Amino acid sequence: MHNIHFDNASNIFKKVYELVQQKKIASAISYLNLIIDNYPDVAATAYHYKGYIYFEKIKDFPSARKNYSKAIEFNPSYCEAYISRAVLYRYDLDLDKALADISIALQFQPDNATALFNKAIILLSMGQYELGWELFESRLKLYPRLTPSFLIGQRWNGMGEVSDKTLMIYTGDALGTSIQFFRYLPIVLKVFRKVILYLPPQLNIISQSFGQVQLINTTPKKQQFDYFCSLLSLPHLLKNSIQTIPNILPYLNLSQTYLLKWQEFLGTPKRKRIGIAWRGERQQMNDKNSSMPLMAMHPLMKLDADIYLLNKDISEEDYTLLQSFENIKDYTELFASLEDTAALMHQLDYIVTVDNTIAHLAGALNLNVLILLPYNADFRWLQTGTDSTWYPCAQLFRQIRRSDWEKPIQDILKLIGSM
Repeated sequence: MHNIHFDNASNIFKKVYELVQQKKIASAISYLNLIIDNYPDVAATAYHYKGYIYFEKIKDFPSARKNYSKAIEFNPSYCEAYISRAVLYRYDLDLDKALADISIALQFQPDNATALFNKAIILLSMGQYELGWELFESRLKLYPRLTPSFLIGQRWNGMGEVSDKTLMIYTGDALGTSIQFFRYLPIVLKVFRKVILYLPPQLNIISQSFGQVQLINTTPKKQQFDYFCSLLSLPHLLKNSIQTIPNILPYLNLSQTYLLKWQEFLGTPKRKRIGIAWRGERQQMNDKNSSMPLMAMHPLMKLDADIYLLNKDISEEDYTLLQSFENIKDYTELFASLEDTAALMHQLDYIVTVDNTIAHLAGALNLNVLILLPYNADFRWLQTGTDSTWYPCAQLFRQIRRSDWEKPIQDILKLIGSM
């Protein structure tokens, strides 16, 4: 099979990379086995790469774990292999083993940003917020592009006398996460003389809620601040624990103009109104895992209720499915802003959504939101439980088997049917 001559293992690794890019996975694994059999000095690296292929490309988690473990067996100080196996353990909800592996990795490389970030995610998933948020700051080193280039000067460290100073806060790309963390703005307003928030224009919805915060959507022409920080750093900077999450709802408010507009447009309800959102947002780390096929929501669409779509840009396949239901209401073309989306959501009895912007928007507005979570949910939802410390108005419905949405959907049907 391997009729190509290679001078060394490095050239075989290059071939493996090419094959993976070409999605010729079986051939890539075969070449990695060639390395393992003939180049024992780099066998650990080959096993690690095999583990990656089984985990990311084939989704064969037992084989991935076996290969990561073989990599560690060949090289007991292989930091990256411990990190990879920790990620796999976390994906399998075995957080204790994940934490053990990541701790070993950090013994070998205490400043490894990837290891520190993964330890943060593990601790946050376990509800250990204070150390988790501290280590979560490692993302700033791991992903330096997250910090806007115009921000120069002193990053706020949560300390010092700043009552006469101005703080510039910047958000990330994930709208839902930003909405989740806006709850910290009132606290920061008590600490600084002035707070400026640099955010995408889609999030100007908060202008009705935090009038003291100056919102900017474009790069300022001159430095207008003394300190800056990431919105996602606020839980750490404010020494937040799981017991002290600010969760008085709602912390987002809508103008009466939008509320009355949609109330008049929809008129008096004749039966239950249910909003659905089945796709996440691309910028979110766990998006591919969080989204679900629209077909999985088929039982909801069969209810004696008006079903309102909350996802925009519907695929042709999904649109075809929706056409077979007379109770589907699609006004997403009228959503000029998040204010429109939020105002329509105010008219609904239930909002059934995956972990996305809609979930956070509904929670921040204190609406009746039912959130569908994948088997390995994002850290903010912890790993067990049906309620959320972040959003007391929310109910969580978790997968009990990976990629299987039947049980959480059936649980939602029972809840709606009992009300």
